[in-house]
Amino acid sequence: MKQGEETKNYLIAVGKDLIAHKGFTAVGLNEILTTANVPKGSFYHYFSSKEVFGLAILEAYFTQYLEELKQLFNTSESFEYKVLTYWQQWQEREIAQQGCLIVKLSAEISDLSEVMRASMQRGLEAISEFFWQQIKLAQAQGELSSQVEAEELTAFLFQNWLGACLSYKINRPLTRCFTLATQHTQKLLELYKI
Repeated sequence: MKQGEETKNYLIAVGKDLIAHKGFTAVGLNEILTTANVPKGSFYHYFSSKEVFGLAILEAYFTQYLEELKQLFNTSESFEYKVLTYWQQWQEREIAQQGCLIVKLSAEISDLSEVMRASMQRGLEAISEFFWQQIKLAQAQGELSSQVEAEELTAFLFQNWLGACLSYKINRPLTRCFTLATQHTQKLLELYKI
């Protein structure tokens, strides 16, 4: 990787961590540059604005997220195990306050930046599509009943988990919301298990 590309990727990584913790509007350019130890000119060499920087962060986030999902689901474990492991990892990141960037940014940014909202929408659609494919595969392999619509199950699981993460942000350090979301997930998977 060229040095310039390394600097760009480093800025994205630093920005992602800061923004995931504090939010997009709470993190200023100076904080990003100071934390990254990068001059302002370097930032503007790669990103014409903070919004363009935010888009680069979202793109990198979703690319990494989908790669991690593919690694998790590319095992011989059962579909139920993979789903519950995914959800457990999501909870652990939330509790460690390294949570889902989309949970953090969705309410904050959706009304401020149409291009960033659209980027988040595309990213979530890609994740939903991945889960839909995994549900269809589990149905084809006889792990899940074909009576359940893959699209509906995908939507329910994500709404269940996103709701739990939002509830945790309000009620932390209490984790009852995660316990309930896990129980709902387990019951639903058990209901449609063959």
